[in-house]
Amino acid sequence: MDFFSTLMDDAASLTGRGRASGLRLAEVASIDDDGYVLTWLSGDVRSKSAHARAMAFMAGSERGAYFPFEVGDEVVVGFVDCDVDQPVILGALWSDIDVPPEGVDTSSTNNTRAIVSRAKSKLVFDDTQGATSVTLESAGGMKLVLDDKGKKLLIQFNDSTTIELSAQGVTVKGSTINLN
Repeated sequence: MDFFSTLMDDAASLTGRGRASGLRLAEVASIDDDGYVLTWLSGDVRSKSAHARAMAFMAGSERGAYFPFEVGDEVVVGFVDCDVDQPVILGALWSDIDVPPEGVDTSSTNNTRAIVSRAKSKLVFDDTQGATSVTLESAGGMKLVLDDKGKKLLIQFNDSTTIELSAQGVTVKGSTINLN
């Protein structure tokens, strides 16, 4: 161990604060107004963490992308200045227990990207060559499909009520159709 590392470890032991280099695995144990509390899955410590902040791929004052973690999620954690009292969640992990959403392409072709909510509402981007599409589907089954291969836009309320726009025209299906 070099002089600087020894000095920092000595300072940490004097202040009672722990140090952690590298990354740790953890599980989200609880969430409150101060942040996420984690249970450590790697490293020597098994106590609950200090409140953790969460990294986002885009964040700023009243803007950004908000995808919060949930209790039970397995996460990867880093530490501000190696201080265990300042954990930052860097992302979540798939596992044998927490598998990717149904229907995504986990093969080597890797053609789909998806955002799937807890209730199973989803936004799916399919990059299959020659058959790209974007699908937005609610948990209740309503759907909007932008189909590049079929050159059509489908709005589907249920199996019997749809609107389809394509080069051939507009097709409206439903038990009652009102035009104003």
